[in-house]
Amino acid sequence: MPTRPLATVIAAIVEELTYSPPTPLDKLALLERVNAKLETQVNVKEVNKALYYMKGEGIVKNGAEMHGAMPTWLIVSAADRSAVVMPPAATPASAAGSGVPAVAAIAAVAMPPKRGRTAADEMAQEFRRHKSATEEAFAELVCPITFSLPIDPVTAEDGKVYERSAIEEWLKQQHKSPVTNLAMGVKLLPALQVKNMIRTMVTSGALTGDKVDAWMLKLEEEEKVAEWRRKAEAGDGRAMHILGFWHENGVNGLAKDLAKAFEWHEKSHEAGDATGTYCLSWYYLVGVGVPKCPMRGATLLMDAAGRGSQCACDTLGFACAIGCIGFPKDEKMARRYYSMVASASIDDYTAAKEKAATWLREHPAA
Repeated sequence: MPTRPLATVIAAIVEELTYSPPTPLDKLALLERVNAKLETQVNVKEVNKALYYMKGEGIVKNGAEMHGAMPTWLIVSAADRSAVVMPPAATPASAAGSGVPAVAAIAAVAMPPKRGRTAADEMAQEFRRHKSATEEAFAELVCPITFSLPIDPVTAEDGKVYERSAIEEWLKQQHKSPVTNLAMGVKLLPALQVKNMIRTMVTSGALTGDKVDAWMLKLEEEEKVAEWRRKAEAGDGRAMHILGFWHENGVNGLAKDLAKAFEWHEKSHEAGDATGTYCLSWYYLVGVGVPKCPMRGATLLMDAAGRGSQCACDTLGFACAIGCIGFPKDEKMARRYYSMVASASIDDYTAAKEKAATWLREHPAA
């Protein structure tokens, strides 16, 4: 494919960045607008080369370096610049010392002549074809079950790519392909090339839209869970009860699973985390994920309170105040546990102090 001189590409980019709307252009939008100006198709590699030359000469800045945005590009004080060093063999002899702003000097020498409407239409049509091909490729990457880009893609026996958790759950219910409805086994193979392709296309800006935003959110959740799992596996009791809470409520991309939640809370308790002990007590008190055992639950609850859990102290105060979860109504004991909230060392319930103080004001000691 024929290409234009670097100076020509630079000139087209400069004009687009200078006279475009205030919103910075990302690379894909910039490529589209530059191609509308030139008679030959410019590819991303050429745009990259031009942008990085311009960056080195101080003509543009990457938006990510200025405000943490996506990789967008901005002209740096274009109207005030009087000289820009062009690539060899492209520097206009009249530019040096002419007093003409750099943008105008570059554009005057390097910009191609205006083309007719027909050529512009052909270029726009060619770009639409490329865009259509990208959209078709995007559709092939979407999981047929979740209708979203997979975080952990696998290839099933029907040759289709799925989100691992979605196809595993599907195959527990029926051994048929979700796409063809034909009989299918349970063998799944990691689709590493697809995973890398999705990551590359998203980070480069080739893929955009709601599905990409959802994929990025899922990826952030996955990385967040992985980070806390590493801490938990290293013996961090707090990380263990946090993972238990996430499994308990089905958040951060984790499926709701009370059995796994119980396991993490139990590990947290064994690691000496008082909040983990409090969480574990509730599983025994109400019989969630484990056979109900009020005595075991009450013992764990008092243990957590004794080790400084505000949440445990508050729960015991409430239980004794009204008589529930196996504790008899006893205002004296309620006052004792509510009084412990103020000195509890573990702030695992933000409303505990205010709640305890309110109850104590309303129920003064005789």
